[in-house]
Amino acid sequence: MNICIHRNVLGTGKHLFANKSENLYYWSNEIDNSSWVFGDDNIPLKCADSVLKALKMDILSTPEEKYINSWIEVGKSCNGDVDWEKALPPEVFRKFVSRLVDQLWCVLEEIDDTYYGNEFLACRSVTRSLSRACIDTEAFNKLIKESKSLSGRKSLSSFSPDSTGKAQLPVYSTTSSVTGRLTVKSGPNILTMKKSLRKIIKSKHPRGKIVQVDFVSLEPRVLLLMQEKKAPEDIYNYIKTNVLGGKFSRSVAKSATLGAIFGISSARFQENSSLSPDESSSVLKEVRRFFNVSSIGKTLKKEMLQNGCIENAYGRKVTPSTSQAHVLVNNKVQSTGVDVALLGFNTLLDRFKRLNIQADPLFLIHDAIILDVPEADIDKVTDVVKQGVYNKRFDAIFPVSIEEV
Repeated sequence: MNICIHRNVLGTGKHLFANKSENLYYWSNEIDNSSWVFGDDNIPLKCADSVLKALKMDILSTPEEKYINSWIEVGKSCNGDVDWEKALPPEVFRKFVSRLVDQLWCVLEEIDDTYYGNEFLACRSVTRSLSRACIDTEAFNKLIKESKSLSGRKSLSSFSPDSTGKAQLPVYSTTSSVTGRLTVKSGPNILTMKKSLRKIIKSKHPRGKIVQVDFVSLEPRVLLLMQEKKAPEDIYNYIKTNVLGGKFSRSVAKSATLGAIFGISSARFQENSSLSPDESSSVLKEVRRFFNVSSIGKTLKKEMLQNGCIENAYGRKVTPSTSQAHVLVNNKVQSTGVDVALLGFNTLLDRFKRLNIQADPLFLIHDAIILDVPEADIDKVTDVVKQGVYNKRFDAIFPVSIEEV
């Protein structure tokens, strides 16, 4: 296992590579994809910073305080602007690097064959596989002029095209939220953009199309599969017919399902569904019973009490803000759903590549991915999507839908 200490950490002109098992150290300008990198959480696939953040672990990554203070006194921030190889006595620098490598080695060796060394990296590879989107400049400028809200204008502005007509590359984080739910660190923030405004994204191909591929009813499907229950393709219609006896609409069944997962009260559900108080209470109770929410919540409360955190179905550690049962259920389902979606997109993109189908990923919207597809491959992409996405962890095929943006 190679560990790369980024030059940002050391303040040097090159990156320092270390292989503790071979007691090998060397300097290089280049970072290879096989090395774990510490000090840059944006570009590298095997990013030690992201793993440490996900595990909520800190390591000592600076020299002794007395050396830092001496440089701060002369106006240096010590955030990459001090070359520690030259600033420290040779023996002190060697000890500093050795201590840093030892800390990283202990963590990375321990997670080597776990979620953080496998699925976590596969999910991260999807966020690193995106291409810059072409923007319809005329439509963009028109919408900017017409935008009346500051937030709407700010969201649109993040898509501002450069001289080549392309937006910046979006940079996502899977460690900035409790559950791993995607957030945008920089670039176009499609997560806060109104769906109607996505029309500014255009294909780079003549007569190509921008399409969106979505997981169908992802979170309720995950909740059933976590209990080793079969998940029907149309979950909401199944609940409408088999759980609620066909007495209520599919939209009521959907609202009750999401309410059960997110812990909505019967009073709030009643407000949103226009049912009577008795009906809303009864519907929510039946749906909660179907999903076994109460029992799962109790089990997760015990796990939280024992470990101070819970784990999603893949082994990702989740530290909720409260030990309330409905929050624990929601956090486990949402975190598992994040991994199912990203791993699924990874599978889809691999399948497109194997079949020589061009479908460039542009953006991720939680359980959806936006692709730029040339005209010749649109039918092929549609055919692949219709087959669904196989998930090894649950040994199940997850249905996905496709629509033009």
